[in-house]
Amino acid sequence: MMTSKFLNARNATDPGPRRAEPTSLSHIRIVLVETLHAKNIGSVARAMKVMGLRRLVLVNPVRFPHKEAHDLAAGADDVLHEALVCDSLERAIADCHWVYGASARRREQPMQELAPRDCAAHAIGAANQQAEIALVFGPESAGLDNHAMGLCQYLLQIPANPAFASLNLASAVQIMAYELRLAALDQQIYQPRTTPAPAAEFEQFSGQLIATAEQAGFFGNKSKTTSSAQLARLFQRMHGSSEELKMLRGLFGRMQLSMKNASKIED
Repeated sequence: MMTSKFLNARNATDPGPRRAEPTSLSHIRIVLVETLHAKNIGSVARAMKVMGLRRLVLVNPVRFPHKEAHDLAAGADDVLHEALVCDSLERAIADCHWVYGASARRREQPMQELAPRDCAAHAIGAANQQAEIALVFGPESAGLDNHAMGLCQYLLQIPANPAFASLNLASAVQIMAYELRLAALDQQIYQPRTTPAPAAEFEQFSGQLIATAEQAGFFGNKSKTTSSAQLARLFQRMHGSSEELKMLRGLFGRMQLSMKNASKIED
């Protein structure tokens, strides 16, 4: 006689009552940068839809739209149809408050690293506060370059075999999509107290920061490129809100004006 345990078990033909999808997932976008193969875009779309993610953003894809993408999507064609295509990563994440860059390599600039589960918990917690979230994945051949990683606040690393750490693009997205779904279904998720300024506002702030440092002669004989990246990363770790960045930009404006007036007096 079959036990009640098996009588009550749900299966693929009788999945039981449908539960509402977590609204936090609607604030999360998957960003693919310069993807080489259309089939990988299709596979990513399928991986996303299975886990309840729908927002796909493509930055300069080599081939899209393409038949191979739709063939590999296997029913996730709607994700492909709704995909946003951008000509730069800056535009793709302009309105995002939190940006996580996936890479198997550590970088020269210090950057906080997150494992998939920690990343998902942080992202969903922020999404529950209506923050916009981006998970960024680079091209299949080399991953994200240093410029792209410089636009991200966190380095996302999947703890793969160090002797063979290269994951297929769709597999990497599938791992993160699964972790995001688990976190979204968890009611005891961490809620960040503040929301940082969107990426576009931070880029404007960084521009004024570098201009102020240059006017003050800060770079001297140092490499401007390296020092600028270090300065930007320092302030990026602050995760300042729009109001805080506005205050600092006001301070920089005063400093620039004072330096300009001092220069006129000396002349």
